[in-house]
Amino acid sequence: MRRLSRKRTRRWRRGLSPNNATPIGAQARRSDDLKLSADLPVIRAMPWTRRLTPPIALQNGRRLCTLGDVRAMIRALPNTHQQDEEWRYATELLMAAAEGQRGAFFRAIEQISHVLKADGLI
Repeated sequence: MRRLSRKRTRRWRRGLSPNNATPIGAQARRSDDLKLSADLPVIRAMPWTRRLTPPIALQNGRRLCTLGDVRAMIRALPNTHQQDEEWRYATELLMAAAEGQRGAFFRAIEQISHVLKADGLI
C-alpha cells in the first residue's frame, strides 16, 4: 500500500481527496445522481389527528375522536385480536385513511365500527 505524503494526509484529514483539493464525495455529486434522487417517493407525515365525525363511543366510556385514538386502541388490543382477519382489514383501511387515499376514511370508520360491534366493545 502506498503511503501518502504529509500534504496529502492533511488534505485527507480535512475531508479533501489526497490527489486534488476537491472534497471527498464531491465526484459523486453530478447532475445524473441528482435526477435519481428526484424519482424517490416523498414521505409525508400521516395525519393521525384527523377527526372522526361522529366520534365512536365505547362501552367503557372511552371515546375515539381521531385516527390516532383508533390506532392507539388497536395497538393496545391483545395479539389474538390483532391477528384476526377483520381487525387486520380494519388496520389496513386505517393506514390508507391516514395516507389520504380517496374514500378510505369512511370505509375505515365503517369497518372499525363493525369489528367493535362484533367484539361487543360498542
